[in-house]
Amino acid sequence: MSELSVVILAAGNSSRLGRPKQLLKYRGLSLIERACCQALRITDRVSVVTGASAENIADALQELPVKLIHNTRWQEGMGSSIVTGVSADTGSSGMLLMLCDQPLISDDHYVALVQCFNENPQSIIASSYKQVIGVPAIFPARLFTSLQGLSGATGARKIIQENLDSQISIDCPQAAIDIDVEADVESWLV
Repeated sequence: MSELSVVILAAGNSSRLGRPKQLLKYRGLSLIERACCQALRITDRVSVVTGASAENIADALQELPVKLIHNTRWQEGMGSSIVTGVSADTGSSGMLLMLCDQPLISDDHYVALVQCFNENPQSIIASSYKQVIGVPAIFPARLFTSLQGLSGATGARKIIQENLDSQISIDCPQAAIDIDVEADVESWLV
């Protein structure tokens, strides 16, 4: 069986915040650096999908052994970034989709997702929070074609909903906290 890969979605322009949230600092690291460090604890196959702030993100990550993939269609929404990340994958057995703006998710949660996937390699292993089942989530290779069919603002939750009979969710209340507006920065990144 081939190795798990991680794709971190970081292409958005943070329009509600007014500045690149990927570069906000939390505990000494930018959000994108923090996400990459967490991903690198899981696998050395880490890709970051960039878009609006590609050059600044590349500068922030130059010391980390991650692959940068530029989504030229980032304005179309998260679906295009997922397609870009999945299309660049080469032979992994599963893919963990992460967002860089969920900084409170612990390493332990990512480890639990990976352990569950190793025990259930044909299932989607997702995070559940506030009656939502979503990302971070691991998708088996059998669903990569479905992920490549996403478009616009439609994210991976659509694929999870279409495969409820073959998904396992792990509770992660911290996944409900993402950074979108200045009030989130003031509440969580102090």
